[in-house]
Parts: sequence; structure tokens; C-alpha cells
Amino acid sequence: MVIKAVNAVLSRRGVVLDLLRLGLLPVLGGLLSFAAFGVSRSLEEQKIAIGFERDSIDVLSSLQRKIDENLNHLEAVYALYAASEEVQRGEFREFARPLLSRHASIQALQWVPRLTAAELPAFEEAVRSQGFPNFRIFESNASGRLSRASARPEYFPILYAEPYRGNEAALGYDLASDPARRQALRLARDTGKAAATAPVRLVQAKGRQRGFLIYWPIYRRQARADSVAARRENLRGFALGVFRAGDLVEEASKYFESRGLDIYLEDPSAPETVRFLHFRPARPGGMAAADKARSTEADFAAAALLHAAELEVGGRKWSLLLKPGEGYLEARRTWHPFGVLLSGLLFTALIAMHLTSRRRSERALGESEEKYRKLFENDMDALIIFDAETGRIEDVNRAAAALFGFRREEFLRLNFCGVAVEPDEMEMTLQRVLEGLNPSQTTVECRLRKKDGALFSAELSAGVFVSNGRAKIIAAGRDITLRKTAQEKEKLLQQRLMQADKMGALGKTLSGVTHELNNPLTAIIGYCQLLLKDGNSPPSQDQQDIAVMLREALRCRKIIQNLSSFARQNKPEKTRVSINEIVENCRELVAYQLHNQNILMRVELDPELPGTMADTQQLQQVFLNLFLNAQQAMSGGDGGGTLRVQTSLSGDWIRVVVEDDGPGVAAENVHRIFDPFFTTKDVGQGAGLGLSIAYGIIAEHGGNLSAQSRRGKGGCFIVELPVLPLAGVSPAPERSAVRRPTGALRGLARKAG
Repeated sequence: MVIKAVNAVLSRRGVVLDLLRLGLLPVLGGLLSFAAFGVSRSLEEQKIAIGFERDSIDVLSSLQRKIDENLNHLEAVYALYAASEEVQRGEFREFARPLLSRHASIQALQWVPRLTAAELPAFEEAVRSQGFPNFRIFESNASGRLSRASARPEYFPILYAEPYRGNEAALGYDLASDPARRQALRLARDTGKAAATAPVRLVQAKGRQRGFLIYWPIYRRQARADSVAARRENLRGFALGVFRAGDLVEEASKYFESRGLDIYLEDPSAPETVRFLHFRPARPGGMAAADKARSTEADFAAAALLHAAELEVGGRKWSLLLKPGEGYLEARRTWHPFGVLLSGLLFTALIAMHLTSRRRSERALGESEEKYRKLFENDMDALIIFDAETGRIEDVNRAAAALFGFRREEFLRLNFCGVAVEPDEMEMTLQRVLEGLNPSQTTVECRLRKKDGALFSAELSAGVFVSNGRAKIIAAGRDITLRKTAQEKEKLLQQRLMQADKMGALGKTLSGVTHELNNPLTAIIGYCQLLLKDGNSPPSQDQQDIAVMLREALRCRKIIQNLSSFARQNKPEKTRVSINEIVENCRELVAYQLHNQNILMRVELDPELPGTMADTQQLQQVFLNLFLNAQQAMSGGDGGGTLRVQTSLSGDWIRVVVEDDGPGVAAENVHRIFDPFFTTKDVGQGAGLGLSIAYGIIAEHGGNLSAQSRRGKGGCFIVELPVLPLAGVSPAPERSAVRRPTGALRGLARKAG
């Protein structure tokens, strides 16, 4: 409001005032922008300092908590001895094991008894008898070399150390032999409280890591400990905790791993040469901690932010120094102050150029675009915008990405015709849409391709609009595959119903025809047999001709019997059957059709093939379907071929292999060949149900029907049936008439037609 008022006053002045306004506004805006920059930068530094203090307090709390946890474990060992007259080595091990498993910074939990010089020999002998034959009480001299403990009034050797592995070297070490350890030991003894040593080099430790010991005095049960003299007289020993300072910090660091602070830890009350405990940089690497410690004081003194605190550890005051580590300040400094500066300068420029009206227009345009974007993105149909001339996709909504399986970035690299199954047909469709650049719309059906290669039917509605002088097309599509599939299934079901009615009528007719044909055939067979038995027989050549007539008449009667068996409707019944016999009967039924198409059928039957429990009619339906499928596959070429059928026994399974010389099964169709309504035949040649029914029949018999992919080498189908023992069912006659269900006849008629 103030700026508008200033502009209104200045606008009524002359040219001089206009020039002043153009100069005053940028200067004033610049000064305000730099002032805002300074304030923002100061607030950011304050925020960083507050965050540093909070992080430092978190680190301090984590370290103190970790130290207290370790002291609590040491106190637990103290409680164990305070409540027991004697603790065996095994008991000590089992008690210490769960405590050690949770804290890697504990080098060892130990029991240190108090011994007089008179008790020393018996004590060493007793320990050796417990499985430590080389046990002796030793000490370290000023140079750090280990030797047998010298004579003194009392000793404080390490008797129990858990974990034992890694602490073997400490077993038998006399803690009173080292001045630093002896000082803390006596302090704990006289005060009756836990006392920590100055930083020491551990006897059992490897490397340059510093450690410290905490003694917890344990007095004889029921004995007085209310004075220094009483405590010295009734001292029983110490519960000792051996800790690694570096591991203590590292173990506590899991609570502040991301703080990014350099940590320096020392014991200021210790001699200057051994004050340093541990240095942990924010980023691991660089020089070793011990080397880094030499320059740490200078680094911490020069730090822009520094936090100093004390830690209470067994009566000693440790000093903790914290400063920002490498990258700490940079990671927390933002471009916000510069953004404030830039925003102020930009805002000043916008005021100077009087862009209020333009910004209002831009805002209206932005709202319009947002409204369009929401409508576009939330539409249920797949929406694709592409260039009308090049076909390059420029935008898609979420529904399109979900339908095609592409990410939006992948879509923008595609051409719209590239997702069509027939690109040329799609271009013609787009050409019809582009009959004029005026808004027009048309609806078409087409086949499209998803990212994974799957095809689907789609219904497209396309419209034309102009953007930046170029024609664009927006296509709205939806997947109609389910609708078309449902329509096709409905049509197939209607065809199946019509075919089933036809087959039912044909079955009834066939039953009557076979009955009528059977009567004259019976007469022919009877007279032929009489002529062959007649003593006044014609010449030998006539007898041969009559024998041929009799053989062919018997063959006709068997065919009529098989067709009659097909025409009957029987309930499924499993009996003891011969697979070889079923294959032979099916062979007779298709022999004529194979012969007419010059197809040779070779049958190799295993004479030792055992019988099994199965439904004869259903198995005949399976084999007839396989034989007729093979016949149709081989009849599609130049004619001729070989149909091979082989039976064999594989373990407890009967195996029937049916092979042909047809085109074979494509690899991409092997996993679909047994699906209902799937067929590779031409329209009218089959409904795609034969193999699915055959698969179900074999599965009901506990077997398996499989196909092998041999594209260009012929088809191969394998039937496997288990050899089932007779289960309370009378065996079938050896050569009984084979009965086939009406379904098999329908399958035969469907494939033969």
C-alpha cells in the first residue's frame, strides 16, 4: 500500500520525479534486501549454535549413560560377592557372560582377592590344580616387562577374568605392583566406594588404545566397615571392571552417529603424559587418534563453536570437549539468506517494472493450467497428447501410465504409433482424425501393445487442437479386452450348445444305423463261415476269396461295435484296463482317416506293460483327441507323414508318447496349449476344448499330460499314468467290447468335420 501511494504521488510529477522514482526504488529495495540478508544470516548462525548445543548435550548424555551402565554391571558383580561366601569360577563365568554380551567396551570383569604373603604359596598351588598349571602371581617393572611378584605384605592378583579369551595375559597379575593401579585400589579400599584409575595401558590389550580400571571394594560379610581401619582389616577383595576408553565412546556413538561432532576425551587430574583417553573425529579416517591428540588442543581452541563438559567416572572428573566436525557447519548452512537477498532484489525489480498486472495475468493462467492438469491427471481414461505430424508423445496421465506399464519419462521418448500392433493402420486412423484442424472427434477400435509386449484391445476417442502453431492430438483410450473376451466366450458357448445338440442327434442316429447294419453283416458272416466249412467246397481260389470276404466283414462288424459303444452313454467307472488294448482300439477307429490322407501310423507297444485302474471310455477320448489332432496337423501340409505311438513302463508309471511330423508347438504356446478355448486352428476347426478336457481326465487319474516345444520338428505329447493295484474291483474281460462315452464321439465328430 505504501509503495502504491508513493507511485501515485510520483506519477503526478514531471520527468525529473519519474527519474528519481526509478533510481530511488532500486536503492531502497537493495538496502532492505541486504538488511534482510544480514538478519537471516544471523538467525541461521544462532539456529546452528542452538543445534550444536543440543547435539553436544545428546553426546554428553549418551556417554554418561554408557558409563553408568558399565558401572551398574560392575555393581552387579559386587552384589554377587556381597551376597555369597564363595563364588566358583564357573559361577562367575555364567554370571558375567550376559553382562559382557551387551557391552563391547568392557575388556573384562574380574575378581581380585586380597592375599597375605603367608597365603601366597597355597593360593598358587590351588589355582594350578584347577587347570592352570602355569599360574603364578607376577608384576610389571618400570620398563613394562613382566616378572614374578616381589615379596610384599599383601597381594591383589587377578583370579577370575571374563571373558577368559583375550584376558589370559592378565590372570595372576598383581594390581598392587603398578603405582597408578595401586593408588586407585587403596582409594577404593579406604573410602568403600568405587574408584577409577588414571588412563593406563592394559596388560591384555593390543594396539594403542587407552583403558581404565574401576575398583569396587568387597568386605567380609557381617564385618564392620564404618572406618578406614575397619575397612582395611576386613577387606576381602575387589570386583574389578577393565574398560577400553575408545570402545566406550564408539559404543555410545550409536546413539549420536549422525551428530557430526569431533569428540576429545581426557582425564585432567592424571599426569600430563597420560591424560589423553580418546579422540573420535566426526568422519572416520585421517591420522590415528593418538597422533591427532597432539594437535587437538589447538584445533579445539580455534573452533568457532565449542562445548566443554565434565563426566563423573568412579570418583574422577573427565573432561569432554566437543566441536563441529568436518562438514558440520556446511551441512547446516543453507542458501536461505541468499534466497532472501535474491528475493528482495527481484521483488524490487518487479516493483520498478510495474509488473503487477502481468503477475495477475500469470496467476490466472497458472490457475487455468492447474485446473486442466487436475482434470487431465484424474481422468479414468488413458489420455495421451502427441504431435499430429511426428506422432511424438508429449504428455500422458496416470491412467495411461498404469494401462501401458510405462513410466511417464519412458512415454515421452515414444512415438504414439509405436504402441500400436499395426503402425500403418494407426497412421491411417490418425489421418482420418486430421481431416481438418478444426476441433473434431472420432472413435475407433484398435490393438495396442503394453511395455511387457502384451496385446490388448482398446477403444480410442481422438480430438485435434492447436498449440504454439502446431496441431496436437489428444487421444482418450480404455481397455476393452475383457468386454471383447466376454463377447467371444459367449459366442463360443452358443456354438458349443449348437454343436452339442447336433452331436446328441447324431449319436441317436448312429445307434440306429449300427443296429440296422449289424443284421445283414451277421448273415454275410454266417454264410461265409458255412461256405468255408462245407465239404463240397469250391476251388481253392474261391475259398481264398471267401476268406477275404469274411475277414473284411468281421472288420466291418468290429467298427460297427466300436461306433455303437461310442453312441452309448455310460457312467465313468474305473476298472482294471490294458493301456495297450485301448491304444489298439483307438488305432482301429482312426485307421481309415489316416490311410486316406497318406499318414502312416507306427505303434510300438510294450508287451510287458502292466494293467492299471482307469476309466476306459475317458482314456479312449484322450487318445482319440491326440491322434486326431496329429492327423489334422499333418494334413495341413503336402499330405502324408508318420504318427508314432509308443507305450513303455518308467518306474511305477505307464508312459504313452504320441509324436507326429506336423509343424509342432511354438515355444510361446506350450504354457497355453491346455487352456480352455485356446486353439491355433483356423476358425471353424475347433473350439479349443479338446486338450483342456484331455488334461483334466489325465489329472483325475493321478497322471500328467505334457507337450514339448519342437517348432518345425513335429508335435510331441506325453501321457503318464500311475500303475495302480486292483482295489476290490473285478478284473475286466481280456477282450471285452470297448465302450466310449458320448463326449468322445462328439470330439471325434468335431475334429473329423
